[in-house]
Amino acid sequence: TILVYWSCVMLVSIGLFNVMVANFLQNSKRAAQFSDEERRRVLKKERHLVNLKTQALLHRIGEVVAARRRRTVGCMADLEITRDMWRYLIEDKEIMEWLEDMGCDHGFRRE
Repeated sequence: TILVYWSCVMLVSIGLFNVMVANFLQNSKRAAQFSDEERRRVLKKERHLVNLKTQALLHRIGEVVAARRRRTVGCMADLEITRDMWRYLIEDKEIMEWLEDMGCDHGFRRE
C-alpha cells in the first residue's frame, strides 16, 4: 500500500510539473509574439516619421540653397553641396533641429 501511495504521489507530482512547464512555455510564446508585433508596429511608425522628416529636410535644403544662389533648384538629385554650402546649411535653425531630431551628432555636422 505504501508503494502504491508513493507511486501515485510521484505521478501526480510529475503531471503537475508538466502542466506548469507547459503553461510557462505558452505564456513565453505569447509574450514573444506580442513583442514582435509591437516592435514591427513601432518600426513602421518610425520609418514613416523618418521619411516625413527627410522630405521636409530636403525641401528646406532646397529652399536655403535657392535663396543663397538666387535661383531655384531644379532637381534635388542634381544638387551639389560643397563644404562651404554645408557650413551655410548647418547655420539654418530648422535644418539643425531636424538633424538633431534624426540623431546626427555634432562632430559629423561640423566637418
